[in-house]
Amino acid sequence: MKVIGGRYEPIVYEKLLAILTATMVLGGCTVLSQEQKGRKDLDVRPKKMQAATSDYYTEMYRPQYHFSTPTGNLADPNGLIYFEGEYHLFHQKNGNWAHAVSKDLLHWEHLPIALEHDSLGQALSGSAVVDWKDSTGFFGGKVGLVAIYTNTEGGEAQSIAYSKDNGRTWERYKGNPVIKNPGIKDFRDPKVFWHEETKNG
Repeated sequence: MKVIGGRYEPIVYEKLLAILTATMVLGGCTVLSQEQKGRKDLDVRPKKMQAATSDYYTEMYRPQYHFSTPTGNLADPNGLIYFEGEYHLFHQKNGNWAHAVSKDLLHWEHLPIALEHDSLGQALSGSAVVDWKDSTGFFGGKVGLVAIYTNTEGGEAQSIAYSKDNGRTWERYKGNPVIKNPGIKDFRDPKVFWHEETKNG
């Protein structure tokens, strides 16, 4: 990169600015100038958020179309499932499973942490499924949600938790971990699916 008199060459600077702006726009961010910020016709926030009485979800670079967490970091998505009219999104947040639900994939209700640290350590990434046929036996013949995740204490291993109330509260299986570490360093992020031929998940 060519520098003239301690400053970047103008054309290089303009190219960098154009690339940065394009990246932010394609990434779902809204960039408005100081003059544009006061114009109502350029307000791209959903109507529900425009009526907010605080700065919640109204920051200049806050994605409005894509999901974002209210505060802190947002890491690996842990499972996107649809159950009884709601999409459930779980994601990593500091070794916990954060949780949000939506009816349209645009407007999200942020729920309390689904899986926090416990005696088996962190709740790392994994997957979530709907147990339609109560193959786990957790739901008394009814339908429920099951989370399959990696715990960390004593080496990475796989554990499960389940919810009988549409994901609002979660209970760890007392027999965790269900798959112990076979003696390797990286043993995480289980992805569970239904295997029709053997009738197993």
